[in-house]
Amino acid sequence: MAVSEYPAMGNDWISQWARLATEGTGIPFGHVRENLKIILAFCLSDTTRYPGHESLFPRGWHFNIGEGETAKTTAMLFVFSRWQSVATDLGIWMDKLSSYGSIQYLTKGFETHNRMLLYVTEGNTLANANEHIAAIFGGLSDLYDQTVITAGSYRNSTARCTNAPGSCIICFTPDDYKKALEGKGVIGGGTLARWTASEAKKIIVEGEWRTPPEVELRDLQNQMMQRFNDVRVIETAEAKIIREALKEEMDKPEAGRHGKRLIEHFKRECLLAAVFAPPGVLNQNVGIITKEIAEWAAQWTRYQLRLRILLWPIDAGNEVERMCCAIRALLQRAHPKGVSPSQMKEACHVRRPGSGGPEAFSRAFRAMLSPYGVAEMKKIGENRKGQPLFGLMPD
Repeated sequence: MAVSEYPAMGNDWISQWARLATEGTGIPFGHVRENLKIILAFCLSDTTRYPGHESLFPRGWHFNIGEGETAKTTAMLFVFSRWQSVATDLGIWMDKLSSYGSIQYLTKGFETHNRMLLYVTEGNTLANANEHIAAIFGGLSDLYDQTVITAGSYRNSTARCTNAPGSCIICFTPDDYKKALEGKGVIGGGTLARWTASEAKKIIVEGEWRTPPEVELRDLQNQMMQRFNDVRVIETAEAKIIREALKEEMDKPEAGRHGKRLIEHFKRECLLAAVFAPPGVLNQNVGIITKEIAEWAAQWTRYQLRLRILLWPIDAGNEVERMCCAIRALLQRAHPKGVSPSQMKEACHVRRPGSGGPEAFSRAFRAMLSPYGVAEMKKIGENRKGQPLFGLMPD
């Protein structure tokens, strides 16, 4: 079962294309829609930006997450097979990330193909990769808000590319996602917040999958291609109210570190939905972020928050420190209600190999209750089973 259902989304052309592609098949709508967004954002002209936030690149970084046989890779390859020629015509080089075994070779790759959309079809290759994966992942993620990638020695000289627009899609099982990124400092360092995700369960289809309506898909594709250039985007007053309310929501302690950069991702969602809105919404090359677009984008942003809370791996630090962080985040999300020790154990993944196990949890639990002036939680009651409930200590 999916940990959180992808929103139905509105009537923008991106959503229409994804529905046409996936109806009657076992391919998840969310994966297709998100992967199409990655390509479309890369195809937009540099002048198409979110109003008032012109420094925000539309380009994205995305994880397709699902167990085996959930069509996460099929979804990505379906989109690629129908859009790669369009990307190639615009000078976008699509290549497997595994073609670059170190940050030095990745940097040299950008010198050869400065606009690269990289992808990983099997996330276990990253989960079991060599020691260079942390540097490669960090270097790629740095291109979220810049176009400069730098590496150390490359045959006795520094590799540096100052014009490297990049983007990436990685297909992961939940276990490989955690294994590849756990303990790498990608959360505290801000790297993982730059990525979005979609997650889906296996879709059971009786009989044969429906054949994709290729003519309709091409017709819609041709219409979207007309929007690649010279579309100016504006935000309505109603949409601004939704955005500001959502920002307050993402800044609350309950969201914590999981809410970081989500307003930026909300803006990208709104931007793309406005640029690729159906006729009538887009008027004289002006994309309008309407109340409806903002409402759907807010639902999508909350979906991203739920996935982060449920799926983000344990970050860097020793086992006790990481468990203290997990307990603290759980208490903040539950506040003012209390949480039981069993809920804390689940949040700390006590049974997961490499977590530190019960011993590390016991030490973290005691540390959070420390009587030496630094206690962060206290007992506030009991649940129906008689288990103690703990809440945050007041500031």
